[in-house]
Order: sequence, then C-alpha cells, then structure tokens
Amino acid sequence: MRKQAIYLVCVLCGLAAWLAAPVWAEESEDGSFTGEFSIGYRSVSVDGTENKYKEDINLDDGPRLFGLRMEWVPSLGLRSKVDRISVDVSNFGGDPFETFGLKVQKYGRYDFDYRRTESDYFYQDIILPPELGSASLSNAGDFHHFDFRRVRDLASFKYRFNDRARFDVGFERFTKRGESTTTLDIQRDEFELDKPVHESFDELQLAFQYAWPKVTLTLEERVRNYQNDVEIFLPGSSPGENTTNLARLDFFLLDQPYEYDSNQHTVRLTAKPTDRWIIQAAGSVQSLDLDIAASEDSRGIGFNGQPFVTDLTGGGEIERDVDFFDVDVTYLVNDRFAVVGSARRYSLDQEGVFFFGTARNEGVWEIDTTGFEAGLQYNLSATVTLGAGVRTESRDVTFGSVEGSGEVELEDETTDQTGFYANVAWRPSKQFELTADVEDSSYDDPFALVSPTDRQRYQLKARYKRDNGFFFDGSYALRSYENSDSGWDSDYDQLTARSVTRRKTCTPRWVTR
Repeated sequence: MRKQAIYLVCVLCGLAAWLAAPVWAEESEDGSFTGEFSIGYRSVSVDGTENKYKEDINLDDGPRLFGLRMEWVPSLGLRSKVDRISVDVSNFGGDPFETFGLKVQKYGRYDFDYRRTESDYFYQDIILPPELGSASLSNAGDFHHFDFRRVRDLASFKYRFNDRARFDVGFERFTKRGESTTTLDIQRDEFELDKPVHESFDELQLAFQYAWPKVTLTLEERVRNYQNDVEIFLPGSSPGENTTNLARLDFFLLDQPYEYDSNQHTVRLTAKPTDRWIIQAAGSVQSLDLDIAASEDSRGIGFNGQPFVTDLTGGGEIERDVDFFDVDVTYLVNDRFAVVGSARRYSLDQEGVFFFGTARNEGVWEIDTTGFEAGLQYNLSATVTLGAGVRTESRDVTFGSVEGSGEVELEDETTDQTGFYANVAWRPSKQFELTADVEDSSYDDPFALVSPTDRQRYQLKARYKRDNGFFFDGSYALRSYENSDSGWDSDYDQLTARSVTRRKTCTPRWVTR
C-alpha cells in the first residue's frame, strides 16, 4: 500500500507538471519543458517455489512507473539563477530496484546532483523443514535467510567562484534494514536464531581547489560514521537441529553493536614550473576509532541433560592511524622523450583490545611501506608509445597479540620487492587503441608462505569505438606466481570482452515551447 501510494503521488505530480507546462511556456518566451514517461501494469503469477522466484526475480504485480524524465530550461530572465533542472525516475512503485535523480545546473557557476537508489535482497533456500532434515547429513538446506532493503542517498554540490577557485561538498548515506537468520553452535547442537539487519553509513566530503598560473592546490576533508546494531536472539525456545542429543535452548540473546568514526585529511598539489617539468604530490592522514559492546544471556538444557545459564558482558575498542604520501615527477627531455619517477610512503598503526567475560585479547599492527619507481617514455611515432622502468619497495611489519592479561610480544618482518615493467601503446586512430604490458617482480622473504616470491604479469588490451555508438573493450591477462620457499606455483589467465551499442530510439515524447 505504501509503495502504491508513492506511485500515485508521483504520477499525479508528473501529470500536474505536464498540464502546467503550457502555462510555463506562455510565461517564458524561449523557455522549454520537455519530458517522457512510461507507465503500465504488471501481472505476476507464480506456480512453484515462491522463495526461488523472490531470490532471482522478485517482481510484484501492480501499477508501475517504469520511467519518467523531465527537463525544464527556463527563460532568459531566469537563467541568471538556473540554466537547467532535470528529474529522472525509474522502476518506481515497488520493483526491487528503484532510482530517483534530480539535477540543478547553472553552467559555469554551480552544479547540484542528488540520486537515491533502493534495492531489495531476498534469500531463503530451505529444502526440507527442520523436523524432517538431518543435521549430520545437512540435507535440509541453508538456514541462513536474508530479507532486507538497501537505500543509498548521494548528494553533491559544486560551486565555482571564478576560473581559479571552486568548492565541492558531497554527502552519502547508506542504510540496510530488514530481517535475517543465522545459526550458532551451542551445547554441541546447532540452533537457528533471528538476526535483524540494521546498518547505516554516513560520509561528508568537502573539497576546495585553487589554481594559480602554474600551481593547483586541492584540500579535501572526509568524515565517516558507521553503525551496526548486531543482535542475535532466539524467538521462543528450540530443541536444536540435532534431535539425537539432550540439548535445548529456552532463551538466547547476544547483543554486540559496534560503531566507528573516521576522519581523513588530504592535500593534493599539481605544479608545472616550466614547460618541461610536471610535479604531482599528495598527502593523506586518516584516523579511525571503533567501539564495540557485547553481552550474552542464555538459558537451557545442555548436551548432558543438565541446566545451563550464561551471563557474559564485554566490549572493546580499536584505534587506527593511516598516513600516505606520494610524489610523481615527469621531465620532458624533448617532444618525444620523457623521464618519469615517483616515490611513496605508507604507514599504518593499529591497536585493539577486546574482552568478553573472563577472556581478553589484545593486538598490535604497525606497517611501514616505502617505494620508488623510475622509468622512460618514448614516442616512437605519432601512433606508437614505448615505456619501461624499474620498481622497488620495502615493507616493515611489526605485529603481535596476546590472550589474557599478559604483555604483547612484538615480532618484526621485512619484505623487499624489486622488479621492472614495460609497455607499448598503438593508437592508429581516435577509434582504435591497442596496449601491451609486461611486469616482473620478485619478493625477498614474503610475509606468509602463501605469498609469492616471484610474480609475472602479461596483459593485452584492445579498445574500439565508432561514431554510431558501437563500443568494444577486450583484454587478456596472464599471471604467474611462484614461492620458492614452500615450493608452490600457480598460473592464472583471464579473458574479458565487452561490447556496447548505443542507439537513439523513438519513444513517446511531449514538448512545449
């Protein structure tokens, strides 16, 4: 009912805008109001497994607004404030994927963009009822169920003060709400429990850019907040999935919500002091604080036939600091030859502690990575470009953990990487491009035995685009890995191809001027 009401409101608004368009046209000598819409009614009849239908298709019957696009270009008298307002709606009225978009633009001054997407997810794969299934044979199906809705709101506002200065602000909100079930092993038995879905993520983005004749400076700020109200409980009582033992659960509640706040500060600099030098540098500092609380309360009969009760509380926190700095330098020797180089520094410091009842765990991670790269680029002709270079990287890892009340004992590991790369690009025309890349790297003392000591990558890409809307993009990649310490090797190849044809279609359209 709620979705149909929203649908009716949307249709009425669209019809009202349509009817008002001639009035607007009369009031504005050269303004225009254009748009198109597609409405209909879907009839659905499901014969068979309804859950499988909801997993794969999940289309309900009823009226739908399949698509609505409206654009208003005001008269000259109003264009000092706004040049264009557009609205875009698709799959509105109850479909599992709905979108809404609004754009307001003043060319050369500001650009406002808002988009909302909603999607439903459903999963329930039960083969047999629990009382007919066997826990040891696992023939009853999957007792993990999901039924939730995801909503994402994206809003951005870009304002240009003049040719040199601009300010951007963006906001993102993501929510996930619904129901799910999970299983836990308790008293040597498996119990199906309810787990409501309640997640949210918010991010605020701010950026300011100022361009001097030879230097461009950009300042960025990001603030994030994430919350997950993790709660697992048993509705009523349950004998469990294994009916051959004595275990029974009369009450169970696990409450484990957690939340983190994160801040990121970034500075970017692009400089071209002369016609031959190009310098790009960036630095970022990020911090994250995570807090978690936990409590568990349960009662029932154990596997040995004796009553049991649990009443546990706990909590913890994690603090993380991340720093990243890099610089890229290009020197143009002449019109064909260039020397390139880069340096980067990455560091991560993280400490965390968690306790639950009498158990306690603490961990420390410190990762410092430093890398350098130097190479040459040569334009063999107007259509062929060659490139080659060397890379080196060193990573120092300090880590440790402890269970209980003892002190954390730290260990140190250092991994050095060296290698080279080469590439060639052929662009005979604006429509066609072919590139080939090769990379070879070796690792001294990798952090884990599953990590390679040698790695090779070969890749070929092709891209073709025509003016009639046809587009093709394909690639083939071959990757080889080897670890001489543990004696394993692996080869992996991947072929991808994508073809798109964009054509203008004739659709019902109404225009007023």
